[in-house]
Amino acid sequence: MDPEPRSSKQHPRAEQDQDPLLSLSKPAGWAVTAVTAQAELISATVLSLSHPFLSIFFQSRAAPSRFARASSTALRRVALGLISATYAVACLLILTAFAFLLGVFLVRLWVEDPVLLRRPLHLDYTQPQPDAVASIGRSPARGRAIPSGHTVTVSLRLVMPDSGFNRHVGIFQVSTDALSSTGRVLASSSRPCMLTFRSFPVRLMRTFAMAFPLLVGLRAETQQLGFEALRYGEGASKTEAIRVRVMPRAGTMDLPQIYEVEILLRTRLPRGKEVVYNWKWTFYLWVSMNMYVLLLILLFCCFRPLGIRRNSSRVNSDEFADSLGRWRRERTEQPWSEIGEGSASNVAGDVSGESTEDDGQPEASESSECVPA
Repeated sequence: MDPEPRSSKQHPRAEQDQDPLLSLSKPAGWAVTAVTAQAELISATVLSLSHPFLSIFFQSRAAPSRFARASSTALRRVALGLISATYAVACLLILTAFAFLLGVFLVRLWVEDPVLLRRPLHLDYTQPQPDAVASIGRSPARGRAIPSGHTVTVSLRLVMPDSGFNRHVGIFQVSTDALSSTGRVLASSSRPCMLTFRSFPVRLMRTFAMAFPLLVGLRAETQQLGFEALRYGEGASKTEAIRVRVMPRAGTMDLPQIYEVEILLRTRLPRGKEVVYNWKWTFYLWVSMNMYVLLLILLFCCFRPLGIRRNSSRVNSDEFADSLGRWRRERTEQPWSEIGEGSASNVAGDVSGESTEDDGQPEASESSECVPA
């Protein structure tokens, strides 16, 4: 009895298992595929990024001595480079500071500064004409307080009470003299002075407006007189002191009431020296730069033999290292070349021997064949 023919149709569940589209249509299949794709992408990225570092690590583990030697050599070179750079920078900074100080010193020797002197004066009212003398003194560097050729300007500042007596005195005379070391008058000037006039209504309104500051003590009932008393040129004879004298006007003996007197002495440089003084910072810079270049050249000239000797020793050591490496390479290559040449000669000898033997054998056979038995 023949078996029944099998049906060509398969079970519908088997067809669904074999069809990938049907498997992906399920929610679980999509989730698994997405997770696996992300995991593969992350693992591939991590491996590609870590491959150089892992290769270096495994190479260092494979050859630790070589890696350590190379690392120590590199670190030694970096340390020596940093030390050399620090030493060079320190030397250049010291050289720059020294050049700047030297430039400033040289310019200060050449440039003169104007003289500015401020002195309080105390008038001697025991005399009919009160006077006061302000000593200028001497400069330790130049030997004289006011250098020759300077133009001297003497200004006075008088602080006087705004009193009725001073308004009654009115005009008085102030004379100023420049004295030498021997007491000789080098220059003299005299000019009249008086308080600023204010009428009674103006003074009354001013007092009413300034009542609170006056009562508190922030303001005082005073007037200040400032004026230029003397101007002259300093010559060969040096000025030692300035004398100020107060004199009453003609026909009266009344002297003004004065709180304090202050003298201000200023000098002006000659034209050429004034230009140099106004541009002194430029001269400081240029002279310092020139000194720096000069000191740098001297430094290179002084230390050049040491540098050449060091370079020559370095060249000699490099030549010795190159020759030693060449000799080692020749020694390592020589045995292989000798072995190759020996083997080649042996092969050639064997071939020649075989050829001679082959050549001899036919001749022997021929001779054997020719000889009758």
